[in-house]
Amino acid sequence: MKRTLVLAISLIAACVQLSAYDFMVDKLCYNINADGESVTVTYQNNSSPVYSDLGGALEIPPTVSHDGVTYYITAIGEYAFYGCGGLTSVTIPNSVTSIGNYAFRNCNGLTSVTIPNSVKKFGELAFCDCCGLTSVTIPNSVTEIANSTFWGCSSLTSVTIPDSVTTIGPYAFDSCSGLTSVTIGNSVTSISLFAFDNCSNLTAITIPGSVTLIGYGAFGRCSGLTSVTNLALTPQSIDSNVFFCANISNCKLYVWHEAIDNYKEADVWKDFDIQDLGGVEGVETDDETKTVEGYYNLQGVRIDNPERGQVGIVRLTDGTAKKVVVR
Repeated sequence: MKRTLVLAISLIAACVQLSAYDFMVDKLCYNINADGESVTVTYQNNSSPVYSDLGGALEIPPTVSHDGVTYYITAIGEYAFYGCGGLTSVTIPNSVTSIGNYAFRNCNGLTSVTIPNSVKKFGELAFCDCCGLTSVTIPNSVTEIANSTFWGCSSLTSVTIPDSVTTIGPYAFDSCSGLTSVTIGNSVTSISLFAFDNCSNLTAITIPGSVTLIGYGAFGRCSGLTSVTNLALTPQSIDSNVFFCANISNCKLYVWHEAIDNYKEADVWKDFDIQDLGGVEGVETDDETKTVEGYYNLQGVRIDNPERGQVGIVRLTDGTAKKVVVR
């Protein structure tokens, strides 16, 4: 009798372990959140691939009904689609506010993902090793690119980091070897260690004037770099490992005219081929807006909507710059 009871308890425990979700609808598994009104998308199995039969284009609905109750889908949980190599595209609804750690890791067949502006947080390694991912739009609601979020997304060719982001976390785009273009938003203050390490096809990068911290190895092994534009008037304090295995002596560094002497005296920066980005002497007007690449304030921070009468700097498409008063 005792042996039978132990066996029964073991079988119950095994069933609990295998059932990692509260319910399943249309092949997707969900856990009910503490509020009782919303759910988190979760995994079916406890090992990779976490779904037995899931592939192709996936569109996650904003709501799901179960046992007569309709729930809002507010999160993609940890490991939710880990190792689902058959997925080719994912559309996330605007009811979702967070994407958990490892959520799409190693979905190597995934080529595109649509992320709405409702998402405020990426988990660590959320899209790590999605080597087929060719495009991703980071919504302007996200404030941080977490640790290793896009590590190993080797098919990504361009990334735009919106102005909402203040921190690019460690290893965020490490080994994105296909990247040729990166646009960093004007609110970023920190580019963490190894953030763009081993992005070997990246040829040019512009560092906004808002950046005050560049971590160890942030642009290490970026062997294709030929041009760096740094819009900070005061050079960031860095050591040589920031650009390790990048040939900085043959890489042009574009800085504001007023900052040239500062960069010529700054460790590491002085080893670049320093170029004059343009002078800011004399205030003048300029109405040939079709030639303007961007407006910047006098601290080198880009301004998307300059106000009339504002004094700033414009960078033109021919690479020159000048100080202007906005009409």
